[in-house]
Amino acid sequence: MSCYQCDACGCVENTAVSNYLSRKYPYDADGKILPSLPLLCSQCDPKIGKWHGYFKRMSAKGFFLCDDGFLYSKEEIKSSGFKWRMKHQGLKVVREITEEGVVSITQG
Repeated sequence: MSCYQCDACGCVENTAVSNYLSRKYPYDADGKILPSLPLLCSQCDPKIGKWHGYFKRMSAKGFFLCDDGFLYSKEEIKSSGFKWRMKHQGLKVVREITEEGVVSITQG
């Protein structure tokens, strides 16, 4: 599941149930790519305006940001599938979302 942190409220959101792509890669009527917009969850996005309900809304605190730009839980980081991706695809954990909600660099 490709998850990211909402720039407005700090919750974890899934790219498939939000306007992630149209906000990350907006374009005009001529097809020209515009600067990206804040990445918002479905509740904070004014075009959607409510939580989708596919999973519980939760803070990103305690999640890990990887170099693919997505968030992963502690359980996912420990899984054999994630370890395989680290070894064979070069995926790296770059930051942890701390209890204070501040992004900090992770060692290792």
